[in-house]
Amino acid sequence: MYSFVFLWTMALSPNKEAIQHGLVFTNLMAACMLGSLLSAALMKRAKPERYLPLVFAAAAAAFAVPAIADFLRVPDASLHGKGITFSGVVQMLAFCAFEVCVGVFWPSVMRQRAEYVPEEQRATIINVFRVPLNAFVCGALYNVERFPLWGMFALCAGLMCAAMACQLRLAALVAASRDGSGGGGGGGGGGVGGGHHAKGSPAPAAFERLPTSEGDAVEMMAK
Repeated sequence: MYSFVFLWTMALSPNKEAIQHGLVFTNLMAACMLGSLLSAALMKRAKPERYLPLVFAAAAAAFAVPAIADFLRVPDASLHGKGITFSGVVQMLAFCAFEVCVGVFWPSVMRQRAEYVPEEQRATIINVFRVPLNAFVCGALYNVERFPLWGMFALCAGLMCAAMACQLRLAALVAASRDGSGGGGGGGGGGVGGGHHAKGSPAPAAFERLPTSEGDAVEMMAK
């Protein structure tokens, strides 16, 4: 996301088209707000580790659109100073889709942090992860002219796929942990429940041998 902030202007006006940056930025922020509203509805129905892989996949697909568009782009000096092109409109829609994913991501990942990262170590862990994040952003921006624009977006799409794989791994670990704890509790519950006799089921053999009258009792004692 931090790299995207500096890349979207170059993607929408590769031939120095005259685009309304304020209007585009407004649409992006509105899409992010829509994603935040959507996250509230999603968290009521499912845990974040269930739907976040789909969010990362959608973000990767959104980054693939400008990567393909820039790779296939043919420079055209005649578009200088003109309005946004059809390719620019398609990329803008992809950027809005990415901002929706960003809006869903932040509330969801904050909930995951509160659930899985210990509170005493949370600030330290987050700051440690910010070091490679800031190093990557600074390195990408410092060498932005050395790499093609489509390569930068392709790299962002690849990182989104890596994030999706990590999220799937987290979901698998959480599911395995719950299955392990549930299996142990189920075994104990079976032991407790085994002592109760279900209504309407056949009586055990031990109860069938009990005497039902005084004669039966005498007979059993004789045996």
